[in-house]
Order: sequence, then structure tokens, then C-alpha cells
Amino acid sequence: MFDAPLDTAQERVAAGAALLDAQAPGWRDRIDVDRLSIQSCGRCMLAQLYGNYARGVKHLGLDANGTTVRNGFNAGPGVSFSELDRAWKAQILTPAR
Repeated sequence: MFDAPLDTAQERVAAGAALLDAQAPGWRDRIDVDRLSIQSCGRCMLAQLYGNYARGVKHLGLDANGTTVRNGFNAGPGVSFSELDRAWKAQILTPAR
């Protein structure tokens, strides 16, 4: 089910950001942080990038449980949606290195 989930929202979001850096260069510029809500299938990271959550999951080759959680696109054990929202906003507003 869950394959070695990362412990914190920041770790999960860092993994998701690395995935997006590799598969969707320039993704940070396409996210409206004021609208961002990981809990909303219409305002989450994947919806803003790919039109909706399910399309983003498919495009990135993720599954709806383990890999979406490990990459910070969905809440899971030990990390809430609000923690992911804060972590994604910090990730987006921090210049890429």
C-alpha cells in the first residue's frame, strides 16, 4: 500500500517538486498560490497544472494512494492537507536551486 512514506510535509513536497522539475519544467510559474488547496480536486497542484487531479495523476504516472501521498499531492498518514498547503506554498515561493 504505502511504500516507505516520507515523514514530513516538507519532505513529501520536496519529492513532488523534484518530480515536477523533471516532468513539467516551469511548473512554479503556472501555480496560483492564492487559489492553491491540495484538498480540492479543482484547485490542487495537479488540477492547476493538468486540468484536474486525475489527469495529473495519470500524466505523471502516479497512483491514487501511495505515490500521490509520497509526492505531497495528497494527504496521508501523519501529514494533513493544511500542512501540505503550507509546504507547497513555501516551495513555490522559494526560488529553485
